[in-house]
Amino acid sequence: MKKKFLLALLLTIVVGMQAQTGKKILVTYFSWSGGTKALAEEIQRQTNADIYRIEPLVPYTDDYQTLAYEISNKEKEENARPALKDTLSTLNDYDYIFVGCPV
Repeated sequence: MKKKFLLALLLTIVVGMQAQTGKKILVTYFSWSGGTKALAEEIQRQTNADIYRIEPLVPYTDDYQTLAYEISNKEKEENARPALKDTLSTLNDYDYIFVGCPV
């Protein structure tokens, strides 16, 4: 229920911004399991914003235990910023950029 309310609120804000200002909007996201991807795609569908998927150069494992308890802890301790598979060179073209990530 909370997710649906938050999505509706976010969409109302985004659509209002777009309608009033005519500004370009980008929805960018990182998603390991697909939940954030689904939300980003829904926002993109309803707002007609551009969409960009953030992906690491070296893909993460599909094993949740390894990722959650080994890799992510190591990256946090090392203040790591893994290289990206692709960088978006057109960020300056957007007036608003929304970033979605798992929490």
